[in-house]
Amino acid sequence: MTNSLGHDYIHHEAEGSTCSEHGHAAYDTCSRCDYTSYQELPLADHLPAEEVQENVVAATCTIPGSYERVIYCSKCGTELERIKETINPLNHDIIHHSAKEVTCTDSGFDAYDTCSRCDYSTFGGIIPATGHAYNETIIKNATCSETGETQFKCHCGDTFIEITPMLGHSFTNYIFNNDATQESDGTETAKCDRCEATSTRIKTGTRLANLSIVIRNFAPVRTIDYKTTITFRATVTDAPSNTQVYWYINGVESGYGESFTVSKATADYSVQCKLIGSNGRTLAESEIEYVKVNISFFAKLIAFFRDLFGSLPVITQSVRKEF
Repeated sequence: MTNSLGHDYIHHEAEGSTCSEHGHAAYDTCSRCDYTSYQELPLADHLPAEEVQENVVAATCTIPGSYERVIYCSKCGTELERIKETINPLNHDIIHHSAKEVTCTDSGFDAYDTCSRCDYSTFGGIIPATGHAYNETIIKNATCSETGETQFKCHCGDTFIEITPMLGHSFTNYIFNNDATQESDGTETAKCDRCEATSTRIKTGTRLANLSIVIRNFAPVRTIDYKTTITFRATVTDAPSNTQVYWYINGVESGYGESFTVSKATADYSVQCKLIGSNGRTLAESEIEYVKVNISFFAKLIAFFRDLFGSLPVITQSVRKEF
């Protein structure tokens, strides 16, 4: 019988574990067989490195941000921890802008805010200039012949004066002057509606071509008895309105109307009638009739007795209608 050889030992030094690979204690193996005293050592603990931030999303004024807190092993790089954190919104960093007053000529805006970090703004837009709002004051009224002045003044102080054109006369109500004659047309006059000015113009077609006035039963010379009473009458043809017949005895105005009576004449006299317009102008006149009075002794004597008995002569010219 042969004795066993025993192990032919090969010695292995210990090798420490790391955090990612197992180590072992010192051990022996046999060069001739699979003998081993190998014993694996447990993994060593990781050595955390300083925390780092990854996947950082910056917060804005209105949107939250985020990041991940990560810890790695300083030896092997293994990720040991990952925690997601939320960053609150920053809110706006407000910059205030004062309002700009709107004026008549300059635009403006209301007070508003902006943010220094983003495009946030409460700006409401430009407010247009209001333009002037004028109050009118009449400094001088325009007249028919003179210009006027109107002042326009805005609350901002802007002022100007506008010249108002003269009105010019307004003649609307012409009134006939009843001054037409047999030779010419008459006139008509109007007073300005606004002032004292007047306008007179020819009123065409008013000439009194057929106007006439005569003493009825006219005799160039008439002889009458002493203290005879005569009623004279006038005949007028184509007389305009607003006219009057006037009677003249010995050239002196003595009465008016269609007829005129000379009572108990004791001396010679003349008689004439005239047609007078409303303006006092003579439009037509009759021929002069001369009346001779018999002033002899016997004529006077006869008149005396006639007067006693109320029978003095009276002459009344007949009434005659004119067509």
